[in-house]
Amino acid sequence: MIFTSDNWSGASEPVIAALAAAARKGGPAYGNDELTKRIEKRFAALFEHEVAVFLVASGTVANSLALSAYARPGGVVFCHNEAHILVDEAGAPAFFGGGLQVVGLPGEAGKLAPDTLADDEPSPEPVKGVALLEDTAALVRRHVVPTPAEADTAALWIGAAHAIDALQRMPMLLISSPMPKCGKSTASPVIGAIVPRPITVSNLTPVVFFRGWTGRGS
Repeated sequence: MIFTSDNWSGASEPVIAALAAAARKGGPAYGNDELTKRIEKRFAALFEHEVAVFLVASGTVANSLALSAYARPGGVVFCHNEAHILVDEAGAPAFFGGGLQVVGLPGEAGKLAPDTLADDEPSPEPVKGVALLEDTAALVRRHVVPTPAEADTAALWIGAAHAIDALQRMPMLLISSPMPKCGKSTASPVIGAIVPRPITVSNLTPVVFFRGWTGRGS
């Protein structure tokens, strides 16, 4: 059995006939047509509460709009690292969510355990800075293939991001490549998952950036 989108097999004859009949009948736009009203009544009966229904063209759009309704622009949505919204829906959540990031986390049977999302407790033992930076560089190298100097630079920048409140100046990390598909798109979410309070600013308007940053602190 192949679990893929039902549009792979094409629409059945009853579906085609129903669409043709609805198209011939017509009606007011913006959700005021008779069919949308009937669907809203069905959902209201199902949820035992008055609801609003917004019909969209695909499951990707539906998922992305649902995420954007709950996540602030520039925020982070955590999911399993094999979740459909992360693996198959590309940048749609970021597009519809005003730059929100989808970050994958490990878990058994495709599910996240509460402990996975728990806040990290400060280490009760002294932390060796060199060992921490080496572990961070190794983590970056698990996902991309930088030179040793590039991995060390990323680790130093990530460490500085965690100490940003104690810094007077913060350097800018520039990720570039000589050609497409060299790992830039992979490196960005990897580093974003490690640093505190990440926000994606690519193609982000000043208004959305301000809204996404409000409430994050300095």
